Formats: sequence, structure tokens, C-alpha cells
Amino acid sequence: KFGYNKKMVAEDYPMIEMDDAIGRVIEASSSLSPQVEEVELIEALGRILMDDVVALRPHPPFPAAISDGYALCGETRPCRKVGKVLAGAVFERKLLTGECVYVATGAPLPDGADRIVKIEKCQYGEGDIIEWSGSISAGADIRAVGSDHKEGEVLVAKFSKLRPWDLGLAVMAGYTTVKVAKKPSVLVISTGDELVDNKDTERYNPQCQVFDVNRVALISLFKSAGYKATDGGLLRDDYEILVSKLHQNEHQVIVITGGGSVGEADFSQRALISGVPDGRLSFGRLNMKPGKPTSMAKWADGSLLFALPGNPVSALVTAQLLVLPALRKLEGDPCYLPQQIKCTLSHDVSSLDTRPEFRRVSLHWTGNQFLASDTGFQRSSRLTSFRGAQALACLPDRVSLGCEQLSKNTELPAILLEGEQHLFSTSDPHEKIHFFPSSDQVKEQHQPRHKALLLTLENNFNSTVHTTQNFARLLQSTVFLEDSKDRITQYNIKRVFNELPADIRLVLLLADLSLNGPLEEPRLLCPRQAPGLERAMSRALQDPLQRPWAGIINQSTLVLALPSSTLTAAFSCLRAVLPALPTILSDLSSELSPSSTTHQ
Repeated sequence: KFGYNKKMVAEDYPMIEMDDAIGRVIEASSSLSPQVEEVELIEALGRILMDDVVALRPHPPFPAAISDGYALCGETRPCRKVGKVLAGAVFERKLLTGECVYVATGAPLPDGADRIVKIEKCQYGEGDIIEWSGSISAGADIRAVGSDHKEGEVLVAKFSKLRPWDLGLAVMAGYTTVKVAKKPSVLVISTGDELVDNKDTERYNPQCQVFDVNRVALISLFKSAGYKATDGGLLRDDYEILVSKLHQNEHQVIVITGGGSVGEADFSQRALISGVPDGRLSFGRLNMKPGKPTSMAKWADGSLLFALPGNPVSALVTAQLLVLPALRKLEGDPCYLPQQIKCTLSHDVSSLDTRPEFRRVSLHWTGNQFLASDTGFQRSSRLTSFRGAQALACLPDRVSLGCEQLSKNTELPAILLEGEQHLFSTSDPHEKIHFFPSSDQVKEQHQPRHKALLLTLENNFNSTVHTTQNFARLLQSTVFLEDSKDRITQYNIKRVFNELPADIRLVLLLADLSLNGPLEEPRLLCPRQAPGLERAMSRALQDPLQRPWAGIINQSTLVLALPSSTLTAAFSCLRAVLPALPTILSDLSSELSPSSTTHQ
């Protein structure tokens, strides 16, 4: 009746990589435009918005008080209190100069008022006389009309996944309903003579049958992602029955589990082909573990059909990687791909497979990385490998990698399992949450990596603590700046350069840089010149009688000779080269031998 073909079609399809398979799934899903429906705001949470939410009115629609206080007409003082306005009420007349009105937070500003003095700044005299300290500028403590958003402003963009604050903005904009994408529906069918419905315990034969896990697990997976999942039942291994069921379909996506391989009782792929105009599957086998016998087809009516492996682990892994992205794309969700993170192996992996593997792992957040630990024996029938799992670690195959194992601390991509977004919070439920970083943490994050030394030649420029602090502030994001305690002259500078600590990456040398100055000999101590930095400093200085220079000593220390005439001149030269310093100093650090401790 349905043109049954005994040929084992899986052999007609080469194994393709998972990224290729996902690309084909997304391409097939992209050709179908999401259906649109209008829903009440309270029902729209998590839905994909199909039209911009545009403000129908400004907010606030009236000038409103930011805090409790007194509305004033100008700054004439003292003022006489002539009334009060609470939130939700209005003052019935125009406010005059010399009068004030008490206003509560959020209350409309009385007509004629142009500023508000906060209640904590006020002093009270006899007969409702109000005085205040300090000056109150026009507009003080007033939210102007449209200061939160203007009329016609787009508050929530099309294709946004609606969050609670988006719905609050829609209310504020004047909406009662929004247009959203209809949730695609998915039908889940299990096949296999060896399967028994978990409710049909009387028919269960423990010698040759197992309970059907896949329907409950997959329906729950799709529902947890917010989609309408329907139980398509448990079917026997019969081609006619399966194809008849598929052709009665009213769903956008159908998922079949079991019967996807090349055995005599495997009919799923051939059933998928029965509705394809050109008689070809989008793909028939995947180069992955678990989930090799996975296929997909797009029927003439636009519906997408997936034949997933019968083993529960394989079915759940392939559903995560292929079916969920298809459902998200059909809904118009811009974030349709699986959520990927980086993880670090907490142990060695001793035996890689010949196919890339999606290994079930538990994750532990250490504060700066996810440590991944596999969940035990990874056989595709062993559903307990999902117990405690939060991600699928992406292990390369041993052929492409050129070796058979991965070492502890290897960094790998991983796919977060559906519903595991909580991983980005603290890993210990009893740990105290610290919302804000401490000052020490902030300092540690912004600590510069390199050390610098400030030298002054012949006391031409007093290297006082004050001077060092000025330079330190300018360089604070790049280096630690220390002040030399030595008296530097042109006669001992060679010794000072040779005895610099190994961790000094930058020397600021303040000296007389005039044409007749004493710096020619120190310059000769720099075997490597930096003409680009010299040109930049000369252009910034714009003084033909001064000649700032730059060079490298001891192979890993940059010397900048700056004019000691004024702080302004020195700062001009330093600012000209400041953007290039981080890269230069990092390069110099990489040239330094780790074993050296001092320059000799």
C-alpha cells in the first residue's frame, strides 16, 4: 500500500558530522514561517514575540516627584505650605511664587512648580512656613514626561523571548495582549516488539521484554523546554502500521524511536521516506557516539520527521542536539542552537572512540572554570549515565586527534543539558552568596602585570614621593611603579642598568634631553633602539631642542628617556606611547628566560 522497499536504506547514506546534521535541520526548519497567535500578557511568558512592542504613550505621562518633598515655584524662600498631593491625586490650582506643596514619591507635579526640595533638607517655622538649606536647581527631583521612555519608542523588539520585565514594559506601553509565535507541536512514537508500556505490567515478560522508556523521557524533555508534546503510542515492528500512523499526522514534528538501523525489523527510515517527494532522507547516519542510526526527513506538507535510536541514552542525546533546535527554530527563537560552554576534564580519558563522543558529565564550578567528571560507564543503553549529568562533553575521535587518550585538565566544549541554566549560580546550595566583589577582588582583577622603575639623572628633576605618585596614576593599569632610592649620575648609570632586578620591564629615565645634555652615553647602553616610540614622543613634545629616546637594555627592559624640564613635558611623551606599552612589555616578558633572576 505504501510502496514498501525491502532495501536497507541506511547503507545508502554516508555518516555525516553532527555540525553538518544540525545545519541541515536548521535549513529545513527555516523554510517554515512561525504561525502567529495573540495571547494575554499573563500567558505570554517565555513566548517569542512576533511584533515590536511600541510605546503608545510616554512614561511617565506627567511630571512626577522622585522623592517625598515640597514642590516649589522658583527658589523664593521661605515658602508657605498651601496643600499636599499624594500619589494618584492632583493639586487643583496653579502654584504661585512663595508657595509650596507637599508631594509624595510618584505624585504629579502641581501646575506652576518647577523643582522639588527633599523633605530631609527642610526646616519648619511657624504657620506652615518652610525653609531649606542649600540651592535647589530647576528640575530637581522631578521625573520629566517621557524620561523613562518616549511615545513611539520600541520597548521590546520582535523575536525577543519574553521575560517578566518585557511583559511589564508591555503593560507600561499600554498593551493588554501581544502577538507571539505558536508553539510547534511534537508527536512522540515508540516502536519495538520488545517494548511494553510501563502501565501494562500484566503483559510484561522479563525474559524478553523491557519497559518503553523513550516516550516518557522524550515527552518530558520537550515539555520541559516549553513545547506541546503528544504521546503517539507504542507501535509494533510493522511497516504498514507505522506508515499509516505517520500519514495521519497533524503535528509539525514527529519523533520516532527504534527501528532506525539496518536489521530485518527496522522500518523507521523507510517509513520516513514514504512522505518525501524525492524519496531521499536529509541524512541517514551520524558520525557520533551515541546516536549513529539517526535520520531526518522533511515531508511535502512541511513537517519534520526524526527517526532516533531505540536505546534511551542515544534517543535523549540526539533529541537534545537535533530535535530541540528544530522546535526552537520553528518557533522563531533566535537562540535555537544548543548552549555551549567550556569545561576542563577532572580526570584522564583513557580510551577515545573511533567516532566523536558526547559524553555525559557532571559539572562543578570552581569560580573560574567548570570541572567535568564523567558519570560512569557510557553505554548507550545505560540510562543511569544521565544520573547526575548536567552536560554532554564533546570528545574528539582518536583518528582525527592522532592519539587514544585525553589528559586531565584538557579543555573541551560541552553542551548544557536542557534545564541546567542554574549551573551559572553558586555550585554549593549552602554557600553564602556574595553579590558584590570585595575591594581586594577588584584590585586583583585590575593589577598590572609588569614592574617599572623611575630614575632621575643628576637630580635635574626631584624624584619625590609626589612625583612618583603622579607617574604611578598615569601608568596604574599597565605597571607597578617604584621609585629608585639611588642617586643616578651619568657615571654610575651603566652599573644601575646592569644591576636592575630581573622583573623590571620598564625604566622611566628623567633627564636633561637638550641637545647639549648628558644622555648620549646612556643611550649607547641600549643595543636595541625603538625609533617608533621616539618619533611618537617627539611629535607629542613638539620641542626641536629636546630629544626623547627609547631603547631596550638587558634584552627585556624598555627604557624611556623623558624630559625633566616639567611634568607636563614628561607626561606628554609618556601619553604618546602609553597605548603601545602593554603589548611591548608582554613581548619583552616572553623573551625573558624563566631561570634568570637578575641581569648580569
